Amino acid sequence: MLIDTIDKSPVTTVDHRQGLTVIYVIGESHSRGHSSLFGYQLETNPLMQQELDRGSLFLFDNVITYNKGTTRVYKYLLSTCDILGGDAFETYPMFTALLRKAAWKVIYYENQSLLTGRNFDFTFAYFMSNMKIRTLNFDRINDKKYDFDGQLIGAFPPVCDNDTTSVRFFIYHLMGQHTMFSKRYPADHAFFKAEDYMPLYTGEQAEIVAHYDNATRYNDYCLNKIIDTVRDIPAIMIYVPDHGEEVYDYRDVMGRYAKYPLHSIPPLFEIPAMIWVSDRYKQLYPHDIEMLKQNRHKALYNTDFAHTILDLAGLDTPTLRPDLSLLREGDGRNNRRIMDNCLNFEYDALRDTVSTFRMRYDPPFTVKPIWMHEALPE
Repeated sequence: MLIDTIDKSPVTTVDHRQGLTVIYVIGESHSRGHSSLFGYQLETNPLMQQELDRGSLFLFDNVITYNKGTTRVYKYLLSTCDILGGDAFETYPMFTALLRKAAWKVIYYENQSLLTGRNFDFTFAYFMSNMKIRTLNFDRINDKKYDFDGQLIGAFPPVCDNDTTSVRFFIYHLMGQHTMFSKRYPADHAFFKAEDYMPLYTGEQAEIVAHYDNATRYNDYCLNKIIDTVRDIPAIMIYVPDHGEEVYDYRDVMGRYAKYPLHSIPPLFEIPAMIWVSDRYKQLYPHDIEMLKQNRHKALYNTDFAHTILDLAGLDTPTLRPDLSLLREGDGRNNRRIMDNCLNFEYDALRDTVSTFRMRYDPPFTVKPIWMHEALPE
């Protein structure tokens, strides 16, 4: 049915953005609470902070996920389907297929599960086991994954040729801060140490939180690695993770599988979202820049970024929701729900209550910032 939906979905180019490169980075297990860009007391995002200071990075502080599982969320991150609409996923086109219909080159780089030939282990996007669907959506996919996300980016940078006329869309699905945090960054990117977190956490907890923060800081390095390849061309990068992670934030629990009260909503469901633009993009699309500034508090799901992507690509299609685009005016959603394990939290109705919850790391923060001026690894 998804193939039929894609085939029958019309798309029109209303704004020819010749030579534009769009990069969509899907992160993993990234809680907004551990991002220094959004107020965390430790410097987990020093390189993106530099981009923010330059006026090239825009933060969106009112984005949530509807579910804490990659398998549940991932397919909607590639679709125009509205999770609150009640219609089946297969009745909405994937926006990557719409981009290809409009002559965009769509390149997919995956570092969690390969999607090549018969070596199919893409469990969280089962629908792409169909070769026809892959062909409709992607011009190229990688056939190798790597121990670390930076290696994937180094092997497959977003600019592969000197073509300045084509419009190109790159997807990077990173391993990010997925469980086993200590394995998500190279040894030379170990920055935080367990002793730095004492006595806020127990010894074992402090070690795990240090690994998580190191993985978060390495994720910052990986985003910067992508940015460095496209600084001098018209380019825009969107970053949003699938969900957050509970890492002893307020109770002695780590992961996403324990029963959770309302207090767990911030670490599990509130996620960081950001958009970076090159200087050339700023010059070419000043209206986009003004709208990104205006919409920093817009209420969205992470799955709503499909509409911003179609909008910035200059495309129109029946399933585009202009009200959910960060390039259009409006407040976004006011009825977001968290739908997880048969639970149904009315997030926006509860937001005033949720905003009062405090985490261990909220100010006053007692950890010594001994690392604040150490050099970054190359």
